[in-house]
Amino acid sequence: MTTAQLENSINYPFAHNIETIVVFMILVFTYISLAVFFSVLILRVRKTKFQKKADALKESLNGLIMSAAFASSEEELTEIITQAKPEFVNKIKGLGLAQVMINEVLSIHRNLTGQSKHNLSRLFQETILMNYTLRNLKNENWHLKATAIRDLSQINAEAYIPKIEKYAIHHNIYLQQVAQIALVNLKGYDGLEFLAKLKNALSDWQQINLLDILRKLDKDKAPDFSQWLTHKEDTIKLFSIRLINFFQQSYNAEKVEALTTYENVKVKSEAIITLDRLRPGHLRHSNPVTL
Repeated sequence: MTTAQLENSINYPFAHNIETIVVFMILVFTYISLAVFFSVLILRVRKTKFQKKADALKESLNGLIMSAAFASSEEELTEIITQAKPEFVNKIKGLGLAQVMINEVLSIHRNLTGQSKHNLSRLFQETILMNYTLRNLKNENWHLKATAIRDLSQINAEAYIPKIEKYAIHHNIYLQQVAQIALVNLKGYDGLEFLAKLKNALSDWQQINLLDILRKLDKDKAPDFSQWLTHKEDTIKLFSIRLINFFQQSYNAEKVEALTTYENVKVKSEAIITLDRLRPGHLRHSNPVTL
């Protein structure tokens, strides 16, 4: 080997094997492409097969669901649920199919009112659907927990409120927000009890969500919202002021006025706006408050 050849072999050690390397890379790419193709094909086949199972399951249980929804008495509903329990157990196999039926029942439930809505809530809670929902609530995956909390809230499962309450102050903010909304849906004004224990900020978006539920309740039964004006967290002070404003609790005007000089600009501004609504013109006839 000449000096030039030796130098080339050092600088370009794979030059003489370039064709072999190219062929190898082509083979690897081909095998990977085939693997991806067959994986996608298998997934599609499985998805199609599962969808067929899901459609057949919904069709086979739809009669019982509709019979329960339109039962004319509690006795008739009890009889239908007694019939539905073994049917649901025998036909709903695995979490995937269970979730299909949970979604199906809840979808119908959302579009019903009055007695029919109550009937489907009972059907849900007294069949295996409830077992799967509680299993999701215990799952380590917080997405499944959140879904379970929403489902329990929708079917008005008041017996499970204690299981939801601990999540209203959970370190996972999304899970926390879902639980807070569920509690207010289930308990009304009493659902706000979590505010006293909450240590993190309550976002403006969450305040809007909570107020949207509260505005539908009987205003005459509203509690004294000033109880949270002394909270250490400013966003909860802010929410308290907004509630006092919305529910026009004029008896809290003095407590709100005390916050018109508060150091937090948002709290101060909201206090001024609220006081002006509770006592129109009061600020103009007293010492002016500047932002």
